[in-house]
Amino acid sequence: MAEFHESDFSVLNVEVDSQIFFEDDYDSILGQLIAHVVNTEGPVRTDVLTKRIARVHGWARTGARIQSRIVGLAQGKYPTSKEDVGLFYWPMGSNTSRFSAFRHPCNETVRPVDEIALPELISLACELRRRQHFEDEAAAVLAMAHAVGLQKLRTASRHRLSRAWRDSMNYNETL
Repeated sequence: MAEFHESDFSVLNVEVDSQIFFEDDYDSILGQLIAHVVNTEGPVRTDVLTKRIARVHGWARTGARIQSRIVGLAQGKYPTSKEDVGLFYWPMGSNTSRFSAFRHPCNETVRPVDEIALPELISLACELRRRQHFEDEAAAVLAMAHAVGLQKLRTASRHRLSRAWRDSMNYNETL
């Protein structure tokens, strides 16, 4: 079973320096940080990507200027998919319409449903569909919410999981 892990920047051999964050000379460091997040967590929504980079620099907030800087460096380098919840960056060479296996939460790391790309949620639905039969969509959605690690299923999450469940019916079992 695949597991989701947040980016661990300690594995990189880079010197993070918030004082020169906006300077051109810092592009290569930011590029390495961005690549690490995208390759570790991708598909990763834009705001999550920028939050990870901001936090490693010691910033609690991610303003428009910081986001613009990060997106400017990531744009065009990675495949993307646009969803109603935002833009997702995928690792190089990814097929943005399919995801091989849902990454289950580990170490109490629970991702909100809107931070998980739809193809990954569809992969979860396919996994559950292979393992068991559900009486109806509502039961399947509850099983998906449990697998994601949700304690409470809110309306927006229910709709997103329902969509993934319905969309999974159109996928063949070769995921």
